[in-house]
Amino acid sequence: MIAIYATSVDVSGYIQSNGNNAANGWDTGGGGSGGSVKITVRDAQINSDRILALGGAGGRNTTGWDGGNGGDAGVGRIRIEYCESLTGTTNPPASTQKLDCYIAEQTGPGAARLNLPEAVNGSRTYAVRFGRKLDFAAAGEQATTLRIPAGMAADASLELLLSNAGSGNLTARLDIGADGSWECERTQAVENAATLTCGGLADAFNAYWAANGAPASGYLDVPVRLSLSKPAQALLTNLQISPAASRVRHIRLPVRDYTRFLLDFTVGESGSVVAALDIGDNGSIDWSTPSANPAPARWTTADLKNALNAYLSDKTSVVDVPIRFYVSPLGAVKLNDYTATAAPVVDLAAESISVGGSVSAAAARFNEGEIVPVQATLRNTGAAASGPVTAAFFAHAEGWGDWYIGGAFVDNIPAGGSVTVSAQWNTAGFSGALPVSVVVNPYGRLDETNGDNNRAARTVTVQGSDEGQPPTPTRTPTRTPTPTGTLPTATTTPTPTGTPTTTGTPPTATPTPSSTPSSTPQAEQDRALHLPLVQR
Repeated sequence: MIAIYATSVDVSGYIQSNGNNAANGWDTGGGGSGGSVKITVRDAQINSDRILALGGAGGRNTTGWDGGNGGDAGVGRIRIEYCESLTGTTNPPASTQKLDCYIAEQTGPGAARLNLPEAVNGSRTYAVRFGRKLDFAAAGEQATTLRIPAGMAADASLELLLSNAGSGNLTARLDIGADGSWECERTQAVENAATLTCGGLADAFNAYWAANGAPASGYLDVPVRLSLSKPAQALLTNLQISPAASRVRHIRLPVRDYTRFLLDFTVGESGSVVAALDIGDNGSIDWSTPSANPAPARWTTADLKNALNAYLSDKTSVVDVPIRFYVSPLGAVKLNDYTATAAPVVDLAAESISVGGSVSAAAARFNEGEIVPVQATLRNTGAAASGPVTAAFFAHAEGWGDWYIGGAFVDNIPAGGSVTVSAQWNTAGFSGALPVSVVVNPYGRLDETNGDNNRAARTVTVQGSDEGQPPTPTRTPTRTPTPTGTLPTATTTPTPTGTPTTTGTPPTATPTPSSTPSSTPQAEQDRALHLPLVQR
């Protein structure tokens, strides 16, 4: 048996409840009888002989011996009950009945009366569709409300049932939110009655929802305006709301009293999208996008410190804060970055640093080009956990300053706790006695009660690869020639002792220009590390 209950049915394929054919052979039997099909519907377009309940064929004696054939089975039954219209035929012909379909009448808040089309003995089950009924004595506009579940919608649609509309074209327009914009406009030829479907209403419902506090639970009564171009009775019904998809992302933060908190995120893959988010995933929408943007759409939120502090109020140490993103209609969520500023309660200190496993200055000697481990101890002397923090290692390059040689990331340093961090230093390009240092929180992203104890340093010696070789000779500048026929002009020639030698009278000292020797040999300059200079 096949049973179908629907608002409308349009049969483009086949609905079959046929009996089976019997097998052929020696002992043949009769075919299976046709089954039953029942359809209860408002409107049905079943086309020609596409709903079948035929009997099966009897078996045939194919042995050549005397024997009879099986009998063919009888057809089944088809029943169609409809409210408005029925077109098409079935095989066998269906038993049909036009029903008197009544709309439930509201008799008070939360109460309705349904006039049944039949007498009922015992119990029966009825599907009831509710809506808003508006009677138009003439062309014009009327206002009503639609109650929807609170929340962001991914899709929304409703039907407009028209009756007593006479003949000819009718134009209907629908304004969700009663804000002056028509979200649905349909013109259709009617013969007394018609059904108009309005889809794609999610953006309009979401705009009203966001403008009215963006509640995440309960219900929302949305004002609606309906315009008709001629007299008719209108019923707004079959409102369908699909909730928006949601995704949860997490941000790890130390528990603090935050004075600023912003999120930078991207949503959607194609089309037009809107989004909302819930800090703490506690069912309260804390921010929503001001309008729909083409996907992928990127936004930076307003300050969400109040929602964040409320979530952290009963927690300690470091917390993974859940953030639920709602996206309409659908799409991925990417959390790009965040800004979190808190009142300083952390004090990070770089306590010590060792190079090559040695804390002794005398033992810290290395040859240029060695890969040397550098290690440091960091401590949090503040009253709260630090949360994520970085440390950077530097080595001093003559003439250039502190050069970045490595870094480390720490998830958290608890209050009163300490951690050890390390990096590998490639000493190529360094020589002489030079300081190596570590700086915790080098970019100052974490506010501290004391920023003067973030650096620790010690001096090590790196023997350059050209040390111990004969010095490169330096050309001695020659005297400037003096034109003949005039008094000679004394010239000064620098000597290694720096004492000028003068010739001629009167002794006018004019040093000959010469280039100043570089304090770093050219070969050593070629090996210098060209890394960003970090100034503290």
